[in-house]
Amino acid sequence: MNFKRLWRKIAILLTVALLAVPVLVVDAAPGQKGPPDDKGRPGDKGAPPGLVDEEPSEEVRNSLSVPALFVAGNPFGVDCALTAADPPDGDPLTGYEVPGYYYVQGTHQWQAQCGIADPDTVSATAAWGDNLTGAPLKSGTPIRVEIGLLEDGLLTDAMEGYNVIKLQPSLADRYSAYGITAIGDPLTGFSAVPITSADWGRVFDAQAMFRIDNVDTGEVEVPLQQMSAEINSTGRVVYGFNWGVSEDGTKDFPPQGTYKITFMAPNVNITGVSAGDTTFTSDTATITVQVGAKGGKGGGGGGKGPKPKDQMQVFSMDQLQTHDRIENRDGTCLLP
Repeated sequence: MNFKRLWRKIAILLTVALLAVPVLVVDAAPGQKGPPDDKGRPGDKGAPPGLVDEEPSEEVRNSLSVPALFVAGNPFGVDCALTAADPPDGDPLTGYEVPGYYYVQGTHQWQAQCGIADPDTVSATAAWGDNLTGAPLKSGTPIRVEIGLLEDGLLTDAMEGYNVIKLQPSLADRYSAYGITAIGDPLTGFSAVPITSADWGRVFDAQAMFRIDNVDTGEVEVPLQQMSAEINSTGRVVYGFNWGVSEDGTKDFPPQGTYKITFMAPNVNITGVSAGDTTFTSDTATITVQVGAKGGKGGGGGGKGPKPKDQMQVFSMDQLQTHDRIENRDGTCLLP
């Protein structure tokens, strides 16, 4: 038995296996704090898209970063009596893809200013999620329905907030960490500088409702119900609904067809809508979407692609010892 040749083959196979598996390595500067011990936001699944089917954990509480006006209720527990933005706590982190030091959503806490408004005193533009106004949708998968209310007036222009950026551009949005820039250095200390901006504030109506109708059949796909909202990773208040997945996890994905999504904010004056096949009235915004056939070109790309375990081949010791040539599945030579 030629052990020298055997070990050479084993070494080559180990090298090929390592090259087949994507690895993300994040190094912190010597002596400095690096990002949390996963590849995304603390509490989120860290694997890149295509490797994990699960959605990120909802345990992470994001900080309000963009000023907001709350009408008919404030379920987020934010302090709207602040006279300035509340700065982040703790020491910033470094070692992310985007160089620098950052206060990170889910690890640090901060808050933009906000306000409480009376019903029918606030105007807003309804902005549907990009997936609804851009890339085609496909059946057989859950569809995320999102809409934000952008404050039209001058009520939030002078309010302070923070600019949150994506810190890991190579990851899908839901797996990346997000944070605000920390100004300073380890010797003199760090701080975050609040900003103000025109037309950037958000509006939240606690009595907002929505429904989804099948235009082709005339049937109600999702009955009228309250629409929940969250503070997303960029610190904005946004309404959202996972179409096709119930609260108990039951899956009932929308079939192919044409649908009309109707959003109602009874306490807000809606003055416009974002791009797409949309219409609006004084307190209602609608969008018509096409759900294509399963397996077609849907939003976000055409599939997950092979997992690392599907890219690798396993060889027995007998193969390594007796075969002079071992081929890949595509016929190319792996070991000469």
